Amino acid sequence: MLIAAVTSLSLTERNEMSRKFKYYFNSVRPTAPENFISGVNGSFFKVAVEFHLVGTQVKTRSLLVDAVVVFHWIDDRLVLRELFDDFELPKEFEPWLPRVRTIPAPHTVTVVLSPATGVVSLYHRVKDVITCSAVEWKHPFETFDCELQAENAGDEVLTMLKLRDLRSDHQTTLVGAELSPFPLSTLKLQFSAEWNSALLSVFLPSVLIVTLVFFAQWKRRKVQILVSLAAIMSILVLLVSSRPYHSATLLDLWICGCFIHAVFLLLVDLTLPARRVRYALLVDVEDHESKPRQTVLKCQESSQRSIDLILKWAERKLGLKENQESTTQVFALPPEAAVVQRQVTTTTLGERKRIALVVVGASYIVFTLIYSIIIFSIN
Repeated sequence: MLIAAVTSLSLTERNEMSRKFKYYFNSVRPTAPENFISGVNGSFFKVAVEFHLVGTQVKTRSLLVDAVVVFHWIDDRLVLRELFDDFELPKEFEPWLPRVRTIPAPHTVTVVLSPATGVVSLYHRVKDVITCSAVEWKHPFETFDCELQAENAGDEVLTMLKLRDLRSDHQTTLVGAELSPFPLSTLKLQFSAEWNSALLSVFLPSVLIVTLVFFAQWKRRKVQILVSLAAIMSILVLLVSSRPYHSATLLDLWICGCFIHAVFLLLVDLTLPARRVRYALLVDVEDHESKPRQTVLKCQESSQRSIDLILKWAERKLGLKENQESTTQVFALPPEAAVVQRQVTTTTLGERKRIALVVVGASYIVFTLIYSIIIFSIN
C-alpha cells in the first residue's frame, strides 16, 4: 500500500539496471533541473518529503508512532523507457542517496525507482515511541506536543510535499497531526492529557474531604478535631502521591487550596466555642389530691443542686433533722408543685463561629470558581 513496487527484479529489469550502472557513479549527485530551487540565497538541491502516518497510540507522556517518511528526487541517469513498473533497487545497484535521517531512527530503509520518470524514492519506516513535551504547570490539563523529524546532513533543502493520514477515526480524534511550515521538515503530533483519572482520584476526594470537615462543625468538639486532623493528613497524602513533575502545577494548586481551607476550619474549631450551656427551670405540676401521696426521690451526683433544694424543702415542711443519712428516702408529699432546677447542655454554634464558617465556605466557593475559569482559559 505504501510502497507500490515489486520486491524482486525480472531478467529484463536486471539487464537494464546492469547496463545503466555500468557507467553510473553513486558519488555524483543528479543534475536534473527539476531538483533545484532558486532563491535570494542561491540555488539548492531539493528533496521532497512525504509523511505517511499509519497509526498512533497514546502512552504515558509519550506517543507510539507508526509512520513512513518518503524522500523523493529525480535521477535522470536512471530513466528506463522500456520499463514502466516501479521496483525496489537491490543492494548491488545503489544509486546516489542524500544524507538524510529521521528522528527516531528508522528500522527499515528501502529505495524504490520509477524507471519511466527517473524518480527515486527513499522509504524510512518508523515505528517507535516518541517522547513528548508539555507545559508542566498545566498538569493535569496539559497538551502534549510530539515531533517526527526529518533532517539532512548535506546542503540539500527538504521541502514538505504532503501528509497522508491513514489512521482510523478514533486515532485521528485523539491525536492531531499537521506539517510544520518551511524550512522545518517535521510532522507535529498533539494530544491532550487524560485528566479524567485525576478527576476521580484527586478532585472528587478532596472536595468530599473539605465538605466532611465543614459539616463536622455541628458535632462535638472532639469529633470536629478528629475529623479535621484526619482530613489534613488525607490531603497531604494526595499531594505527595500525585506529583509527576518537580515544579508546581495546577493540581498542586487545587490540593493546596483544599489543605488551606481544611486548616482554617481546624483553627475555627480551636479558637471559637462550639457549644453554649443554658439553664432551665423545670416545674413538676401534679394533679391535686385529697390525701398525701408516696413519691420516691433518687439522689445522684449529677443532680446535687436538686437534692439540696428537696432536703431544705423537706426540713421546712416536715420538720426533718439534718443528720438523716439515707440518700434515697420516701416522703409523704402534699399535693403541691415541686420546682427543680436542672442543668441542660445544648449543642449550638455561636454567632462568631457561624460568621467564620460562612467566610470559609464562601472562600472555598470563590476559589473553586476561579480555578474553573483558569482551566477553561488555558485551553
